[in-house]
Amino acid sequence: MDRSFNAAAITFGVIAFIIILWTDFKRTEFVPVTNFLASLYPTSRPVHEQPFVKLARKLIIDLPQLPTPEYSYVPPISCVFGPMQAAHPSWSPFLWQLLSMLALTVSVYAIVITHEEKEEWNTRSITLSFVSLAFLPVLMSFELGGVDIALGVLPLSFGYYFLTKKKPIKAGFTLALTLFKSQFLLPALFLASTMIVDKKRQKGLISMAVALILMLLFDAMFFGSALGKEMLRTYEILDSSAVSRGIAPQMNASFPGSIMLLVSQTQFAVLKPAVLASGLFWASLAFISTLRLWQHRISEEKKLGLTFILGIYITPFVVPNFFLHNYCIYVPAGIVALTGKWSHEGYWELKSVMRITWLMVNIFVAPFFFARLITVPIVLIFFLLLFYRRLLIITEAIRQKESIPDVSLVDR
Repeated sequence: MDRSFNAAAITFGVIAFIIILWTDFKRTEFVPVTNFLASLYPTSRPVHEQPFVKLARKLIIDLPQLPTPEYSYVPPISCVFGPMQAAHPSWSPFLWQLLSMLALTVSVYAIVITHEEKEEWNTRSITLSFVSLAFLPVLMSFELGGVDIALGVLPLSFGYYFLTKKKPIKAGFTLALTLFKSQFLLPALFLASTMIVDKKRQKGLISMAVALILMLLFDAMFFGSALGKEMLRTYEILDSSAVSRGIAPQMNASFPGSIMLLVSQTQFAVLKPAVLASGLFWASLAFISTLRLWQHRISEEKKLGLTFILGIYITPFVVPNFFLHNYCIYVPAGIVALTGKWSHEGYWELKSVMRITWLMVNIFVAPFFFARLITVPIVLIFFLLLFYRRLLIITEAIRQKESIPDVSLVDR
């Protein structure tokens, strides 16, 4: 089964890679206005027309003139994309795609070297990178020129790597970089927060908090207080009730976003506290489960792996604005499940859950490539909840079966 699955996934990944390379980027009608340029332009509201645009246009000459309703990133991101204007506007998206592919490979490599033998590092990393291309949210992110891989998956993977190497300070600073892709900040905080019960890694949460504060101070000092306020204002878009400025609502495949499609805005405003509370309740189950796991004498590889996977799985239930291409966050979770050293039963079940999750997400993402969108993301959320429930059961089973009981002295 493993060989057949890997062969099919690699074949699909190679074909997808060739298609990306085959694109004629000189024909601008084939090159969409990609996220990496368009998202730097703020939402078209008068209050957003001042400091943000001045900085972005100063750094990026080729910034599109038309306002975009897409998610607006923090202003310092302009510095990341400034050098891209050295290339022709029709070629810069392709360059960013190549950089994103490199980031994907490095992310996979960071996880592989924590679980595999040294002689398998390169081969497994390349193989699993092509396997990842069979997960359609990854291709969707490439197509849109998104920053999900470079600013989300990459810091998450390296944060996990540093935790496995018992380097919590480096892990905290690395996980804090997910601030630039704020939908990915929740699993980073989850991973760092659960380390409070592990004396070897408690500094991870502290260093992450320090890093986040330093990043905010850096923005205020070097870009000005007005721009600092602007950065905080861009996070208004994380409120799903604000996603009404041209974004296709079907693209928002989070639990709150899927509920918003079923009711009117007035009804959603009433239901919103209950919806958010439900998401937090499901997240709390994962948090309690991982805390219980860390209190038992189980191998650290299993504890870290399960914590990482559960932290990623809860994201679409809690984050109000989680788009289809953001589901590429499930890639590192899948790599951990495939490469981790689990018991035979746990290994088989984790792989099964990850495969069916990837398949279900692919079913919902596939219509995007045919200029269509499935209008009922609540169905996807329902299946993900079932898979999430199964992960909690697997975690509890591993905790009970593999924990090493404390040996007490026998009274003589």
